[in-house]
Amino acid sequence: MKARVLVIDQPEDERVWLEATLQNDGFQVCCAASSTAGLSELARCSPDLVLCDLGLTDEHGEGLLTRLRRERPELPVVVLTGDAQDSTLGRAMGQGAADFLARPLGDAAGVHHAVSCALERFRLRDENERVKGELETANAELRRALEALHRDQAAGRQLQEGMLPETPAAIGGVTFAHKILPSLYLSGDYVDYFSITDQHVLFYLADVSGHGAPSAFVTVLLKQFSNRLRREYRPHMLEHPDDILSWLNQELLDSHLQRHVTLFLGILDFGQGVLRCANAGHFPEPRLVTEAGVERLSLKGKPLGLFEAPSFQVLEKTLPEAFSLALFSDGVLDVVSEATLAGKDDQLDALASEAQGELPLLWSLLAPEGAEALPDDVACLLLSQGASGPDAQELS
Repeated sequence: MKARVLVIDQPEDERVWLEATLQNDGFQVCCAASSTAGLSELARCSPDLVLCDLGLTDEHGEGLLTRLRRERPELPVVVLTGDAQDSTLGRAMGQGAADFLARPLGDAAGVHHAVSCALERFRLRDENERVKGELETANAELRRALEALHRDQAAGRQLQEGMLPETPAAIGGVTFAHKILPSLYLSGDYVDYFSITDQHVLFYLADVSGHGAPSAFVTVLLKQFSNRLRREYRPHMLEHPDDILSWLNQELLDSHLQRHVTLFLGILDFGQGVLRCANAGHFPEPRLVTEAGVERLSLKGKPLGLFEAPSFQVLEKTLPEAFSLALFSDGVLDVVSEATLAGKDDQLDALASEAQGELPLLWSLLAPEGAEALPDDVACLLLSQGASGPDAQELS
């Protein structure tokens, strides 16, 4: 149905001509010969557009356009004027008139164009306002959903942090300290260390594939595995960390979590003064720092959760009275400054040596907190003996 137009115009011949012209174009037309009658007709016929004489005033002498804009601000108004150069017309356009028609009238196409364009502009304005309102509602709902997600993720992060061991912690004279910087709220990097016997301490650093909640869920499985390991380990595993990795590999395969894990695992044997370790595809290699320099503990082994019955190389190393051992997740390669992989490896050697067994110093040298939008989680686990304070005991 065509729009309804209210014509408010005093000259009868002009009003009749406008009515006929608009009706010929298919518009519904209401007419009034004065501002008072026009305002009454405005309430009665509820027009979609008003076409009125710019010079008309209401019974109080107020301009009809001003009255119309106050009572129906959403209504397009096209004004009739005898002088297109009149300053009053400029003020009318400033007050929100949609368009004007200059007298003498007689161009039916001009009337059609002015009315149709004004209706279309206001229709588009209303449509824009409607869409804007819908977008604001959608944005508000999205903000509420994001706030709820952030609260849930923050709660998950708090729970995940609660699973981590105390840091720093002294176990058997060796100081253990760790720090994890997640790329998202939840981290796929995980560390743990604990005594298995009076003479043995187990530690590991794990890096779960992917990011966010699915990867963080695997860290819960790792914590559960740590708890099971304390209760259910076999004595021969203390000399064969590869058997522990094989056990965990099967646990991950049976869980069907569709995530694999790289993990470096070590066992400190205080009775023999040795470190026994195995590597499940973890990179970069841990850095062992002694008076002799920096040694990379390079071991072969496949990631966990991908292959049936993988094999893992085992390294047994006698430890000196003073040492530090730095383990990193591969996210550290994104925050060190060197461009090439070889350069990054050399830089990690230098940083591990310069840190002198102190995690705060090592972390400051890495400076991961200065990085923005980390592409991966960054984790560091540092063991040290001989430079960790008066309570440290030597491995004997």
